[in-house]
Amino acid sequence: MRGKLRLEGARLVLLVLSGAYAALFAGLALRLHWGMRTHKADLGQIHQAVWNSSRGRFVEMTDNGFIATRMTDHVEPILAIISPALWLWPHAETLLVIQALAVALGAWPLYGLTLLLLDRTLAPTARARIWELEPLRRLTEPLALAVVAAYLLTPQLQSAL
Repeated sequence: MRGKLRLEGARLVLLVLSGAYAALFAGLALRLHWGMRTHKADLGQIHQAVWNSSRGRFVEMTDNGFIATRMTDHVEPILAIISPALWLWPHAETLLVIQALAVALGAWPLYGLTLLLLDRTLAPTARARIWELEPLRRLTEPLALAVVAAYLLTPQLQSAL
């Protein structure tokens, strides 16, 4: 029972980290957008393609007065996949919030992958015995959280948001 509580504690820390990150960077992105610091060549074109996809026109946009598709310069089918979000909130801000959420949710598989790789430091026979795996987990959970924190604190990732 004690091990399960500790694991839940680590997941709670992970939830707080990713939630705070999503809220902070979604808020910062929205403030930049509302302060007119986003651009037509970036958010404007992508929002138009997503909005058109939500209306049945697959990643269509206007480029120099001509109707074009976002599939000519970049292959971005994810834009069509996220387009139903604009049925709920048909604004460019939706894309900024989705982006912050996607990056924050990336912390969860990174945490799991880090634990999996750190568990492999034990021999395969030792991994099957909980009494050998449990002491290792006491050491690897904080390390996995540190890897997640490093991911979330990476300046390049924050700058992209």
